[in-house]
Amino acid sequence: MAAITAALLALLNHGDHLLVADCVYGPMRQFCDDTLTRMGIAIDYFPPAESADLSARLRDNTRIIYLESPGSLTFDLQDLPAVAQLARSRGIITITDNSWATPIYQKPLDFGIDVVVHSGTKYVAGHSDLTLGLLACSASLFERIKPTATLLGACLAPDDAYLALRGLRTLPLRLAQHQASALRIAQWLQQRPEVREVLHPGLPEFPGHSLAQAQLRGFTSLFSFRLQPGTEAARRAFLDALDLFLIGVSWGGYESLMIPLGGSYKDDPELRARRGLDDDTFRTSIGLEDPDDLIVDLEKGLAAWRAAMD
Repeated sequence: MAAITAALLALLNHGDHLLVADCVYGPMRQFCDDTLTRMGIAIDYFPPAESADLSARLRDNTRIIYLESPGSLTFDLQDLPAVAQLARSRGIITITDNSWATPIYQKPLDFGIDVVVHSGTKYVAGHSDLTLGLLACSASLFERIKPTATLLGACLAPDDAYLALRGLRTLPLRLAQHQASALRIAQWLQQRPEVREVLHPGLPEFPGHSLAQAQLRGFTSLFSFRLQPGTEAARRAFLDALDLFLIGVSWGGYESLMIPLGGSYKDDPELRARRGLDDDTFRTSIGLEDPDDLIVDLEKGLAAWRAAMD
C-alpha cells in the first residue's frame, strides 16, 4: 500500500477521475472509497472483462487507469496492451499491480503500462518475514512520485532492503517450483467430485486462459477453488483437518496457506456477487513443500468435508 498510495496521491488532484478494475486488492479499494473520494477525486470501477475497450468509460478528466492483472481473489485478467494503447492516446497514466505474476512472469512496462506496483512482501521476499511495497516507472514519473513517498514516510529500512535482495537471488528458482506444484494440485483438484470449480489462469478451462497465455510467461502459486455447496460445519471440518496448510492471508513464502473467501465483502453483497465469491470458495497459496504431501493433506480435508456433509 505504500507504493500504491504514494503513486495515486502524487499523480491525482482534486477534481480528477480515476478508473479502477473491479478486481483490485481490498485495501486499494478502501483507499479509493474512503480517502480519495474525500479529496474530491471521482472513482469508477469497471469489469475486468471490459478492459479490451474502455473508451466509453473515460471522461475528459480521467487521469489514471488502475489495473491488477491477475487479481488476487478470482484472478481476473485485463488486456494490458489494449489499456496502455488507449490510455497513451488520451494522455492518461496507467498503473498496474503485478504482485501475482512478479517481474519474472509478466513485464507490464513492455506492454506500455506507465507504473508497476508490487507487494514485495510476497514472492520477492519469499520467506514471510518482510513487508515491502515496490514501484517501477520512468525517471520522469519517479521524480513526481518520490517526494510524496518521502513525505508519507515510506522509507525502507536497511535490514528490509537486505531481505528483499536476498529474496531476489532465489526468485526464479522458487517461482519454478511454485508454478509446478500449484498447477499439479490445481489439476488434481479439478478431478475431485467435492470441487465445483478451480480458478487458476494456467488451466485451459479458466475464463481468461487465452489472455493469460498472451501476457504471462508463467504461473505462480496462488489460486482459488470452489467446493460443492455445503454447510458451515463441512467448511470448518475441511479447514480443521488440514495440517500442512496454514490459515493466512498472504502468499509467496515457503509454507502453503489456505483462507476461506466467504467473509470477503460481506458488507457489499452486490460487489460480492460481481466478484463471484461465495461461502464455498477458498484461496490457497501452494508453498515449497513436497506436492505429494500437500495432496495427502488436501485429501484429509476433503474426507472431513464429506463426513460432515453426510
